[in-house]
Amino acid sequence: RQRRRTTPGALVVVRVVVRVVVVEKKNAKPGDVADLNEVGVDCDGQICAVFILDGPSSEEDLAVAKEVALAEAGGPYGFGWLDGRCHSDFSTAAFDVDPSKVPTLVAYAKRKKRFAAYVGHFNAKDLKSFLRGVVSGRTPTQPLRSGDALPPFDAQRHARDCLNVSLEEPIADDDDGAIDGDLMAEIIAEEAAKKKAIDDEAKAEKKRLDAEAAARRQEEANKQNKAPKKKKKPKKKKKFASTDL
Repeated sequence: RQRRRTTPGALVVVRVVVRVVVVEKKNAKPGDVADLNEVGVDCDGQICAVFILDGPSSEEDLAVAKEVALAEAGGPYGFGWLDGRCHSDFSTAAFDVDPSKVPTLVAYAKRKKRFAAYVGHFNAKDLKSFLRGVVSGRTPTQPLRSGDALPPFDAQRHARDCLNVSLEEPIADDDDGAIDGDLMAEIIAEEAAKKKAIDDEAKAEKKRLDAEAAARRQEEANKQNKAPKKKKKPKKKKKFASTDL
């Protein structure tokens, strides 16, 4: 090869070939619930199903979360969990979920920046129904509390002092537990009352429509009864000629 001579001060263009290695993100296995405490609310699905739990004391609740994730593995969800006491600032600012509301489940649509928060007993049956309601549109959603984007997430907090925050939290006595139970019962009762009111209104509307339809049918029947009936003409008897025998 011939070497190209360059004069001092000439611009030399060097082509650098960079090999980019793309690491494909492995899809989560059915039933997996990712630990989001060091990464924030990020998931593979169209909807982030985030279980907000009560720190280290939430092994039983995490088992329920995994049961829900396994049952809904075919849906458009990415499942993960957050320590609701450690990241209370984030969960309250984004989803209006403070430590008094854990354990719970939040369904967050990343593209639309909207969410729905579950209210009720933390059991697999009701949680699955909640997620299906979000997808079908039966469960209403709302904009993020923080506006158009999620609030800042302290990814270092978990490694720094997340466990300390959870472990140092005082254990609630029986009275506090009773108050929380009463509050939950009140919330559930309110939701049941709303549902009953809607059902009663629907039944009343159906009854009104049925009554109107019956009235119209009766009116049509009355019109038909009042209409004059055509009299039948009597048949003329044939006359036969008499003949002498």
